[in-house]
Amino acid sequence: MIERLTLLFPGMQIIVHQKDVQFSVKGKVEGLPVQYLFQQIDESSNPDQDLIIHFSSLVQERKLSKCYLIYNHHIKKNILAMAPFYGIEFLRREDFEMENFHIEPEVPVKYFSPYLRSAEISQSFVYSNEMLLNPPRQITARQEDYGKISLDRGISQIALKDYIVDKYLERQPKVKAFEKLDLRDEMMWMRLNDTWLSTNVIVKFIWAKPAYLIYLNGPRIAPVFRAMEKKGKRAGYKS
Repeated sequence: MIERLTLLFPGMQIIVHQKDVQFSVKGKVEGLPVQYLFQQIDESSNPDQDLIIHFSSLVQERKLSKCYLIYNHHIKKNILAMAPFYGIEFLRREDFEMENFHIEPEVPVKYFSPYLRSAEISQSFVYSNEMLLNPPRQITARQEDYGKISLDRGISQIALKDYIVDKYLERQPKVKAFEKLDLRDEMMWMRLNDTWLSTNVIVKFIWAKPAYLIYLNGPRIAPVFRAMEKKGKRAGYKS
């Protein structure tokens, strides 16, 4: 196998982790630093979700560009379909030996973030009878008002960010970022000048720290990536 990798990647560093079983390839492809892992899968094994999770952890720990699992037996379609989402590709042994596969040069990964950095809000006001008789002169808020909300007409106050973190991130930490872009909060009280008005708050979340990776040129992930871009999601390369 090492001879085959030497032919496929001339001038790149090849490291043997397990004799004739696992190999790393380090170098550059079209100027981009890359590191691939090639692993031969035992024919007696039955690749499943646990195997995908195991190798996805290697992808993250070693900061791999991609992991190629070389196999020579039947693999379930659902396992083949989920692998690219974890930076893994299954490669038939015959295709590997015939060099019948393609390495994408755009292998650095983009990270999307589910951690809250800040929240932009807009609100629509629910007028009570009292407000109709004595409406506010101007329904606008001072800049400093935008960070405080209350669930009980101002008796107790809570920071908007803390409330959102508790409600959406701690209770649902595994929800993907793109599923939380445009959440509509329930009715609450918001301070406007020196009074508290009942309002429906629409929260637009802005995310920060990286959490999970998406490969740019994977055919199955491309539609998701384009949908995120349309929604204004931002992402950056991890060095």
